[in-house]
Amino acid sequence: MPCVMSLVKEKLCRYCDSSNVLPRHITLNKFTEAVVGFIGKLVDDTIPRITIKKFSNQKPWVDRTIREALNSRTAAYNAGIISGNMDEYKSAAYGVRRAVREAKRRYGKKLETQFQQSGSRSLWQGLRMITGLQGPTLWADGVRMSLWRTS
Repeated sequence: MPCVMSLVKEKLCRYCDSSNVLPRHITLNKFTEAVVGFIGKLVDDTIPRITIKKFSNQKPWVDRTIREALNSRTAAYNAGIISGNMDEYKSAAYGVRRAVREAKRRYGKKLETQFQQSGSRSLWQGLRMITGLQGPTLWADGVRMSLWRTS
């Protein structure tokens, strides 16, 4: 007894192969190009694009919480210079130290779990993450692509 899905797939293929799907003046390539263009426009309109700055000397545990703590420390310092009261700056500076300590702890736990997993692939990914080695790269159509798999 044939599978229901294979019958549906076969009928769909027959329908798509027939000439009644597209008008005669539109080829399949033009239709595909139009659909892909429309999907790309929808993606561009609905998904916001943001630029993430990555610096070569940025430590891997530096995340948004540390950057927010640094910004609050800078704001507290500027306010303390104007008002003469540096108590807020001292507490913000302690907040930065605490945020760095917590981020380093989280990053260490992440690496530890990666090394404890039973797979040589995750081990090598962890080593590449620690050393900062990106692997060999290839440029194709102006896009930098890694030759190593990342997932």
